[in-house]
Amino acid sequence: MKSIFYIVLLFILILLQVGDSLSAQTPPDTLRNYTFTEQPDIDTTIDYRAHNVNIEAGSKITRLSGDAEVKYQGMQLNAGLITIDWKLNTLIAEPMLDTTATDGKNGSEPKWVGYPVFIDNGQEMSGEKIVYNFITQKGRITKGRTKFEEGYYIGSTVKLNSRDEIFVKGGTFSTCSLPDPHYYFKSSKMKMIPKDRVIAKPIVLYLRGIPLIALPYGVFPNKKGRHSGILVPRYGQSSFEGRYLRGLGYYWAASQYWDTRMEVDFFEKTGIMLHSTTNYALRYLLNGSISGSMVRKNISDTQKERRWDVNFRHSQTISPTMRISAGGSFVSDASYYQEFSANREQRLTRQIRSNATLTKSWPKSRNSLTVNLSRSQFLDTNNLTETFPQVSFRHGQEPLVNLFRSKKNSSSASNEKRWFENIYFSYNNQMLNRRSKTRSIKTSTIVQTDTSFTQTDTTFNINKFAGVEHNLSFSAPLRLFKYFSFSQNLRYEEIWQDRKKEYFLDEETNTIKSRDKNGFSVRRTFNTSISANTKLYGMFQTSRLGRVLIRHIMTPSISFQFQPDFSDPDYGYYQEIQDTLGNIVRKDRFSGSAFGSTPSRGKKSIALSLNNLFQMKTGSGENEKKVDLFSYSLSTSHNFKLDSLKWSGISSNLRVSPSRLFNLTLSMGHTFYKFGTTGQVNKFLYKENPWKPVRLTNFNISSSLRLDYKTFSFGKQATETTVDSVAGDLLDRSKPTRNRFEEAGEMRSAGKTPWQANFSFSYQVSKFNPNFPTKTIWLNMRGNMQLTKNWRVNYNARYDLKKQIMVAQDISIYRDLHCWEASFSWTPTGPYKRFYFKINIKSSLLSDIKLEKRSGRSTIFGYQ
Repeated sequence: MKSIFYIVLLFILILLQVGDSLSAQTPPDTLRNYTFTEQPDIDTTIDYRAHNVNIEAGSKITRLSGDAEVKYQGMQLNAGLITIDWKLNTLIAEPMLDTTATDGKNGSEPKWVGYPVFIDNGQEMSGEKIVYNFITQKGRITKGRTKFEEGYYIGSTVKLNSRDEIFVKGGTFSTCSLPDPHYYFKSSKMKMIPKDRVIAKPIVLYLRGIPLIALPYGVFPNKKGRHSGILVPRYGQSSFEGRYLRGLGYYWAASQYWDTRMEVDFFEKTGIMLHSTTNYALRYLLNGSISGSMVRKNISDTQKERRWDVNFRHSQTISPTMRISAGGSFVSDASYYQEFSANREQRLTRQIRSNATLTKSWPKSRNSLTVNLSRSQFLDTNNLTETFPQVSFRHGQEPLVNLFRSKKNSSSASNEKRWFENIYFSYNNQMLNRRSKTRSIKTSTIVQTDTSFTQTDTTFNINKFAGVEHNLSFSAPLRLFKYFSFSQNLRYEEIWQDRKKEYFLDEETNTIKSRDKNGFSVRRTFNTSISANTKLYGMFQTSRLGRVLIRHIMTPSISFQFQPDFSDPDYGYYQEIQDTLGNIVRKDRFSGSAFGSTPSRGKKSIALSLNNLFQMKTGSGENEKKVDLFSYSLSTSHNFKLDSLKWSGISSNLRVSPSRLFNLTLSMGHTFYKFGTTGQVNKFLYKENPWKPVRLTNFNISSSLRLDYKTFSFGKQATETTVDSVAGDLLDRSKPTRNRFEEAGEMRSAGKTPWQANFSFSYQVSKFNPNFPTKTIWLNMRGNMQLTKNWRVNYNARYDLKKQIMVAQDISIYRDLHCWEASFSWTPTGPYKRFYFKINIKSSLLSDIKLEKRSGRSTIFGYQ
């Protein structure tokens, strides 16, 4: 609104300088352009045009009529009639009567055209009449209308004083773009201070012309972008908690680097909930947030609850090669989120984690270092694991020969590498200090003289571990006879730790137990492998399908793996102990190590695999298309070191994905051995029945199908919009920070996709024990449909076909109400049955003005 008066003032001053030199000719039927640059006070070109330019030298009045337009420094003013009175120092812009229209004749209403419109950098303002005095710098707009950001401002009379303050009489504000808006805020008196605030009294909210809410006085910010202000609460009702107001608070934009949001929820029957979030960000350097909540709940006169949670995250770039990140969650009790959060994902969270990580890399030397501190706790059992610290060092893969020559000679003069230059090595080191606490429940029966009862004792076992792991790997990839890829690998592992297990026979319970024996312990293990593979190609063309070429790529591979049996007494990693039956049992002294148990039984095996890929090519040149039709793979292995069951069985996998709409995956496992009373026995099936040499042990099939309106549109293209979840940070100030206590996954717009459906099917059978097979069958459905322009429905479901029960389903209905929107979410089955209804203003400026209704577990304080 301020800009229009500046352009009017400039326009008047310009005309005052050049008015006497304007031509008096007024051609009625020709639109002419005029440009003036000869005046010394004008620092740029002035362009204006009109059908008629009339100058009355005696009365000093200039009239521009008929599509009058003025352009100056990127600003533009249009009106049917612009009149300048040089004596009174006033300018009047107004519409003009259309004499060519039939309206106004024979008693009908006249037709006016060319209402004043001002445009400045995309900001547009219109009105019925503009009057401005360029000496006193005061102006008046009759029935002014403008759009600022997402809001429309209308005033019956708008006045401007010399301090650029705008006074509005009979002003209204709405985000509804209709001439007769669905809702609006009205104030009889309004004062607008540009780029500062709006002061109004009184304020009345009208819905369809009906007054609903009135406030005697109000002060609102009138600034672009991110700024401080009061957060408008939301009203709702719960049968358990009664009526409530949620989200009443204040948003403080302290600076461009950080802000904070403080809110309070009031509940009629129980108490209040406080929550706050602070975000901070310094571009290219650091960003993070700290959020927390506290509940004060009065269950009765004598019982009160004080519960809380805290979350934080931090990420900082110290240098181009060094970065630190940290995050953590802390909560007062295990059921906090289940009772107070309306977000399903947050309610299902049963583990909280905290960690801090520092990473540093040296790209030239291929070295990197990571230092991590972490803590993980299960809410249901209170079991926790703490790592203080975990230090990892890695040296990336490089040629081994680089260790024995200087950097100047590191590059070979010849392009061909010698055999020893193809040997690569890498090194990993990990230092770990870990502490864990696990809960142990012991139940005992106490018998007294006349009764007995069961007593439960809960104890926590604390385990500590400290150690270092070294991993050194060597590899030598080679190409033999141009057709075969050959690779050799050697991996050496060594761990140091501060304790190992010591086993003994408990004579009271006749069981083998263990205890920790402190002291420096070392374990060294290694394994090696050799592999080779090649590719075979086959092609054939078929004329039945047109110009189609089928290609078959077959990749056979063979590998040999060797690893000693580290349970052998010669290594000393296992302890031999005699059990109660007189049998010698080997127990791993490094059992429970954070680096894994000691490999046993050894490995000297050959692995065989065959991968098949079928591709199709159609067309040629620019119209050529390649499609992967399907792939099929087979694999098996044979371990020579085992006493029995040396063959691992056959694993097969088929994947079909002819288009983006459909894919199918089928996997099977077969065994060569017969099943006995307790497990597989070392007897081949083919000896009993040569026609059935293998037995099915597992069968899995999964597929997905996607259908949408384009599937049957025969090549027609359409714009597809997706519904994004609400998420953001300080750098993206147009979106609010996610609230873990609010509903998630709400539809925010109706979208433009007519319909879309996704189906996935999973069928799993396990027949490892043929006497007791297991089977699971799942069907997942997800779809949405645009019923009309303003109605949209989403449906998600998971169905157990074996038990024939609906495991979970969600139904969401969205209604676009032009400037308002309504959504209804319903979960009719499952442990989290609930519904949630919300109606709110769509504009982000007033999105907190909403009415909501909840039920079920999603109620903020539990069931209704």
